[in-house]
Amino acid sequence: MKAEKIIIPPADRISLKEKIGYSFGDAASNLYWKTFEWYLMFFYTDVFGISAAAVGTMLMVTRLADAVADPVMGSIADRTQTRWGHFRPYVLWGALPLAVAGVFTFTTPHLSGGGKVIYAYITYSLLMFIYTAVNIPYSALMGVISPNSLERTSISSIRFIGAFTAGTFIQYFTLKFVGWFGQGNDARGWQLTMVFYGILAIILLVLCFLTTHERVTPPVHIAPKWNRPFFVTAIALYLFLIAGVLSYDLATGKILQLPYEAGLSPLMTPAIYIAMKAIYCLLAVIIAITGVGLMLVYKWARRVTIYFSLASGLLFILTLFVRSLHTTQQSTLILAVAFVLNCAIIFYLINQIKTFEQDTAIKRDLGSLFSSVPWIMLVGVLLLVLAAFAVKGSASTYYFKYYLHRESLVGAFMVVNGFAFIAAVMLATRLTKIFGKKPLFIFAIGGGGLVIGGFCLPGSTDITMIFALQIISSFIIGFNSPLVWAMFADTADHAEWRTGRRNTGLFFASAIFATKVGFAFGAWVFGLLLTYFGYVANVEQSARSMHGIILSMSWIPCGMMVLAAALMLLYPLSDPLMVKIEAELKQRRGEIE
Repeated sequence: MKAEKIIIPPADRISLKEKIGYSFGDAASNLYWKTFEWYLMFFYTDVFGISAAAVGTMLMVTRLADAVADPVMGSIADRTQTRWGHFRPYVLWGALPLAVAGVFTFTTPHLSGGGKVIYAYITYSLLMFIYTAVNIPYSALMGVISPNSLERTSISSIRFIGAFTAGTFIQYFTLKFVGWFGQGNDARGWQLTMVFYGILAIILLVLCFLTTHERVTPPVHIAPKWNRPFFVTAIALYLFLIAGVLSYDLATGKILQLPYEAGLSPLMTPAIYIAMKAIYCLLAVIIAITGVGLMLVYKWARRVTIYFSLASGLLFILTLFVRSLHTTQQSTLILAVAFVLNCAIIFYLINQIKTFEQDTAIKRDLGSLFSSVPWIMLVGVLLLVLAAFAVKGSASTYYFKYYLHRESLVGAFMVVNGFAFIAAVMLATRLTKIFGKKPLFIFAIGGGGLVIGGFCLPGSTDITMIFALQIISSFIIGFNSPLVWAMFADTADHAEWRTGRRNTGLFFASAIFATKVGFAFGAWVFGLLLTYFGYVANVEQSARSMHGIILSMSWIPCGMMVLAAALMLLYPLSDPLMVKIEAELKQRRGEIE
């Protein structure tokens, strides 16, 4: 059945340069997300050294924090006002902290089993917290680049070409990088691989920030407003704390301790060591003075104190990272905690630079969200689809290592997955114009899920059949990726049309939350399956445990995706309805202007 032909107005069209620039942001995010999806469980069980059940439980527990963090981040982004817009600044501000947190998460400390679990909880939670601060505003940015639904589908398609290109790169090269960097030491290989990915992510996020623009504005005039008493108290205490720590270290050298003699010469030469001490001294003095100025002359000291506290915090993070490379076993956890706290404070400072409020409280925003039937349908579908991806993706490495005994083929298996996705994404916009978003989406997840069920058929030598199933299923499923994010932008438009309030950040925050919960739920299910079927790391698997791995590659993700396709039948937004909504919203915004 063909959809009604829809023409994109010239004023709503976005240049190819900006679409490609926007795709760089998702490429950066996928340097981390695809690492989580394909390798996180394997890293924690076979390299880091904790049980599959502990990992699965950790992934579920840490998602509870996202129940608060994601909608809060979405609301903060909606209420942020800078010269760069509501969402773009977070893409820039979060680049460096995201890179550093990724390195900490994939660093294996010399701790006991319990200590490793605690370290994993802290570092993974920190990484996901920063990922939230970057990815929710980035995703919401698509909703304000263009007001046109079909043009957003095109933007989303190019976005996912970038995402799957990065994902294919991750899937093929990650284990090769681990081996090359580690030279037999997998723990060191993973750490240095994440250093490399962090550098790439910073470059891509900065390019995304520089090449994109925000064009859709909230439907009300908004005035800046500060929460002055709380802000003044919090930042003043932080400034004096940092000044005290830096000053004490200058006098004693007992806190940060950057001895270049202790094998740190490649990173910390005598000249750099002295320069960093001098910078610490200068920052300590400036922060102490401006901290007093903040207490006495708030208007004069406000931005100076923010910028210098951010600079000192980032320098403090760099110090902790360098120190962690040569730290003792006893202080590793302390450094990780200090890093978490400092990043949290920096995140708070950034969000206080300038915020604003709409005409009513956040309760009404949440009411708009939870009263949206299209949003509820999409969240449920996304939970199931991502859980299926997580189960199958996590099982793949085990499948090749223990069932096929061809671990060297994992990279190629993942590469064909990526290329098939890219091919599908390139056709998604054209097929959407022919069939419409909803029918194509249902076909993608339902048909692709059924093909995944076929992974129960191949024997341990049927490599060709396994790769054929991967290519076919990935190509069919690939159509859904650009569609789901374009449809979340549609739900934000629908809510504004229905309620008169635009909460793009909050709607996309819910999408990111569903993505993370779906992934965590799938990883948790897979961890429980490994435990239930008797999996033991790095030994020949029993027939029972092998059966569990095969089920996780086939029928379990198949069932999840078919259920998601059935739920999608209830989604109420059609393409003709979105054309009507877009036209009425443009008229309203024109009346306001």
